[in-house]
Amino acid sequence: MAVIRVPLVKENWAPGEGNPVLAWYVVADTEAERPTGLTGDLCFTKDTNKLWKYHGSAWNETAGSGTGSGVQFREFTITGAGWVVSNMPLAATELGGGDFRIKADLSQFTEVRFVSRVAGGTFVAGMTLKAQYSTDESAWADLTATVASNAAGTKVTAWEAIPDPAKADVFLRVVSAGGNGTADPRIGTQAIQVR
Repeated sequence: MAVIRVPLVKENWAPGEGNPVLAWYVVADTEAERPTGLTGDLCFTKDTNKLWKYHGSAWNETAGSGTGSGVQFREFTITGAGWVVSNMPLAATELGGGDFRIKADLSQFTEVRFVSRVAGGTFVAGMTLKAQYSTDESAWADLTATVASNAAGTKVTAWEAIPDPAKADVFLRVVSAGGNGTADPRIGTQAIQVR
């Protein structure tokens, strides 16, 4: 029975202060191995991706459990702060010319959003940024919606469904578009968040 029990313990607990365990977190490989009668608080079953909560005498599936519930969450950073897109072109162009590509396994996630920081520089109306994915670094497709990049600030897309072909070990990049060949926006951290 592959079950892991991890306690959450009070910070700075000292002997004589009572029970130091605030909660138990249990991970089971399969739903069948989910504990019955084991006192605890939360149980996550890896085969079904379901979250269970212990309610006094039994384990019950919590509302909203499963993939996309917030149980799993990752953030992939594409580029760091302070990078200037010199003479940003009108046509879609990869940030860094390929230097900022990363590899990420999105197979366990269902939703994605793009968080883009535009730090400053010069702008023109119509500038945008978006995230794309590829399985072979040759053919690219949109992973997220676009955000306006024609002013400084942090731009965030809504959560949206990950395209089925992207639910794999894929390459990720950020693409800019809508420049005029003269404007030089300064790009901050670009992040792809999945859950």
